[in-house]
Amino acid sequence: MIRKLFLGLALAAAALGLGAGPSTALVVSPMSYQLGVDGDGASVTLRVENRFSTPVAIEISVGERVLDGNGQEILNAADNDFTVFPPLATIEPGAVQAIRIKYVGDSGIGTSRS
Repeated sequence: MIRKLFLGLALAAAALGLGAGPSTALVVSPMSYQLGVDGDGASVTLRVENRFSTPVAIEISVGERVLDGNGQEILNAADNDFTVFPPLATIEPGAVQAIRIKYVGDSGIGTSRS
């Protein structure tokens, strides 16, 4: 049985003087990916591109998404299951920052997790 982790990435971007226009964006790719629990499949490198005209500060946080009995989404911290490098960055206008995320948690999980 192949066990996969579905990793959600939350980027909190803050910068002074950001205009909200259709041509400005903070672009993350890939937006969707699956991680295995060990080996080469346990990590991903994301590209975060700053298309704003000013620098953008980002912070990467990793959480586990679960649904309660009423179908409400709950996001639990998963910091102990992942390493993120760099966890904080300032991306200059037009620049791309690589973010490496690796699963370092229990490889014996029995079910897929989000």
